[in-house]
Amino acid sequence: MNRAFRTAFFIVLVFVLVVNLTAKIEKPWDGNNYYGYPLVFLTEWSEEVTGPPSAPTFVFRNFLIDLLPAVIVGVIAERAAIVVANRLKKRFNKA
Repeated sequence: MNRAFRTAFFIVLVFVLVVNLTAKIEKPWDGNNYYGYPLVFLTEWSEEVTGPPSAPTFVFRNFLIDLLPAVIVGVIAERAAIVVANRLKKRFNKA
């Protein structure tokens, strides 16, 4: 269970970082907000562009496609963290 939690943590961390770093936030300047990389899965419409506020557009297929690279990188990062931790343990246990 501990390993599953660590893997899930790295996946969520990678996904949140990528989505927030690549988000296109234009709502304060009369534009729309776009979230998702490489495909936009969430669009928040601006009142100035579309008139009365409408509900955000969420595309589940694009969300799954965006989640796939985060899963791959998250699993690799978790495995790399285990290797680094084991090497550090060996190095400090010898001393």
